[in-house]
Amino acid sequence: MPTRQKPKVSSVRTIFMMSVLCVIALALGATQARAYCVYNDIELPFAVRGEFCAQCLYDPFLKPNDKKCCPGGEKGCRGETQIYISGIGSQFSAQWVACPTKVDAHGWIRFKRSGKDLTCYVYHEDGSLKGNDVIDIPGM
Repeated sequence: MPTRQKPKVSSVRTIFMMSVLCVIALALGATQARAYCVYNDIELPFAVRGEFCAQCLYDPFLKPNDKKCCPGGEKGCRGETQIYISGIGSQFSAQWVACPTKVDAHGWIRFKRSGKDLTCYVYHEDGSLKGNDVIDIPGM
């Protein structure tokens, strides 16, 4: 009966290194798939959409304390994107108002209200503030 030979050390090392490289590639691919999110931190619902791909990020009724995220696999979710809102308080409105500061592919936006002022806070992936803009919503 033939004897089984032990694999050479160089073969084991090669297989190990290839496994490590595959894990690193998968991890990097997973981070690229992340996308941006929009958070509703006001007491009223509103409609929200992104500028490039309405189907990627669209919610006609984003409830208070809820969020909507754009999936990373969609083209409209990867670059700097302008976010639009409408219909504050479930009032139908055909007018969409933009947050002037665009959100990065891995960032997020929080909408907050103080009195009649509605502010969109835009954050980078690392959590640092990119911009905060008071936006004028008709009828608010």
